[in-house]
Amino acid sequence: MRVRNGGWLDEVADFGAGDNGFAGLPNHQHDYLTVRVDYGSIKYRVHTLQGVWLDWVTKGDRHDLVNGAAGIGGQAIDGIQMIFLTPAGEPYQQVYYRAQTTKQPNWLGVVCDDGTSLPQYTDTYAGIYGEPIDRLQVAIASTSPF
Repeated sequence: MRVRNGGWLDEVADFGAGDNGFAGLPNHQHDYLTVRVDYGSIKYRVHTLQGVWLDWVTKGDRHDLVNGAAGIGGQAIDGIQMIFLTPAGEPYQQVYYRAQTTKQPNWLGVVCDDGTSLPQYTDTYAGIYGEPIDRLQVAIASTSPF
């Protein structure tokens, strides 16, 4: 993630409880997100405080803000959607993700893909409209690790 009007934070390879266990910077707003996977493919998009869902992105490249990152410079992100596509012949997996906002003390509910694939996951995006996201955890798995 990129700090709003600032610099890119380090990439996160695996989520966990430590300082490197999530993307983002606590109590800060972010204006760009990049996501990439080692296998399969992922598409993602963000919603901004201005009330707009941006187009889906399928690459993860912080040097390509047009096709490789989701966001608009200076506009805080308050919603994130992701969908993982399992490679042919591989066991089915999905993207599980959750966010925390600058106004909430705890992680919000877990989202599975776009919220339509499993009945126990009904949220269609991570975040709360109007509250900037400051942290994000993501996992590709067959069941939720959260």
